[in-house]
Amino acid sequence: MKRKLKRKKGNAAMLDPLAFAEHLLEFGNHMLDVAGHVDLQIVAITKSGEVIPILVTGDCLSDEVKPQTMVNISALLKREHVVRYGVLAEGWFLLEQDGDVLSVRPSKSERRRECLHVSVCTKDGCEAIAMQEIDRDAAGKAIPGKVLTEPTLCTPEGHQGGGTFAELLQ
Repeated sequence: MKRKLKRKKGNAAMLDPLAFAEHLLEFGNHMLDVAGHVDLQIVAITKSGEVIPILVTGDCLSDEVKPQTMVNISALLKREHVVRYGVLAEGWFLLEQDGDVLSVRPSKSERRRECLHVSVCTKDGCEAIAMQEIDRDAAGKAIPGKVLTEPTLCTPEGHQGGGTFAELLQ
């Protein structure tokens, strides 16, 4: 699925949270096409405009190790004077059914569905989010699915997001 970027391109896009989220979602689609999966990626922007890519793979996100991974990434971002960062990850989501209250983490539910999740964050928390379903072809290869949430600004009264990764600069 090829989407046309509607906003700024290049380094200027990283200053616009919606354009940054769009670029990350586009890159996630590219990774699905090329590799069939997306490892957790963080693209950090420093105060001076330097771009720092961070790739998190393997056991770094296991329930036992993830808290220390988060501490280490947070320390790196603060040491490098990061002012904004984007997170691209594969994840799980649940659709609410008939008013069900979601009482279980999506990753633990039998009804879970795969998605690409994008968050753009600052020291104040999540600025923008985007989410796209991941489908599987007949051979089981991951392919881009329906966009569930177009890049959207996070607001106290509306969309919020970012999860654990929204707090790396706090």
